[in-house]
Amino acid sequence: MQLVRKDFILITKSYLLFIACMLFISVLCLNLDVDAGGIYIFSALLAFFIMGIGNLVSDHEQDAAYFLLTLPVSRNGFVLSKYMSGLIVAILSWFTTSLVLLICLLLPISFRFTGLSIFLGLSWSVGIIVIVLSIILPVYYAFGNKAIRWLIIIPLLLASFSSQFVHSSLFASIVSGLSHYSTEYVLSVFLIISLVIYALSCIISLVVVSIKDF
Repeated sequence: MQLVRKDFILITKSYLLFIACMLFISVLCLNLDVDAGGIYIFSALLAFFIMGIGNLVSDHEQDAAYFLLTLPVSRNGFVLSKYMSGLIVAILSWFTTSLVLLICLLLPISFRFTGLSIFLGLSWSVGIIVIVLSIILPVYYAFGNKAIRWLIIIPLLLASFSSQFVHSSLFASIVSGLSHYSTEYVLSVFLIISLVIYALSCIISLVVVSIKDF
């Protein structure tokens, strides 16, 4: 828990920057007729870069991994704290964006924001961040600080791939198949699958760290 607290302090240092960016971006996107779902997606990516990557970069600059392992801290605790911090970033992203959108309801801007929009935001915010971290964290633990400069490429590649994928015939067929189910059901399944992937990623990281010679 002390490691989580350490990460939380680092996260809060960049949290005000994230809030300021979201206030500006939300108003801009709403004026451009971007729906709440699109804002949640952008928020998740922004939170990942500002708070998620910032946390890893800070550890890299201070060689925190080598120092922390000299303390009476188990390797499992070392890994689990980072995964818990990732969930904190995801929840902060969703909560902050929801709060900003609620504030925007007071502005003379017409947009649709309902309870379903908030649940959609929860699915997107948590799902996107934990899936990206599920790829990045095992790589970070396996290759250490040398890999930190390449980690930023992963979400950019995923964003590029997703932009191509949504215009493919495969995506159209998937959407057609999912149209038989309710939106709430699809979002729930996506959220559960992303958390399962996150748990599997955590197990992989635990195995990597347990056999790695620091």
